Amino acid sequence: MDRDAKGRSHPPGPDPRYRVVGVAHLPAGTAARAVADPSHAFEPSAPHGVPDVPAPFLSAYARGMTSASCDALPLGSGAVDDLPEGRFFRETATDSLPLDTVTPG
Repeated sequence: MDRDAKGRSHPPGPDPRYRVVGVAHLPAGTAARAVADPSHAFEPSAPHGVPDVPAPFLSAYARGMTSASCDALPLGSGAVDDLPEGRFFRETATDSLPLDTVTPG
């Protein structure tokens, strides 16, 4: 969806970045193993500020866990013009990975 469209889903404007909001389903036990990893400081968090279109799909994931250091693994060193940015939530009860990212086009 166009990151500048305020929740409308249509082809993006001139900005080449794409916002991807969704849920990935993980193999059994994957989310719990990630949250139990002592090298990342996971804390309770849920997706917020989600556009209207995907919101119903994410509303069931209100008990997620997130970690800034674990989020940095797939994102790289940080949000720069040509690098992705975003958050990944681990939902241990459902082995789901709700995500909200912005990727370069």
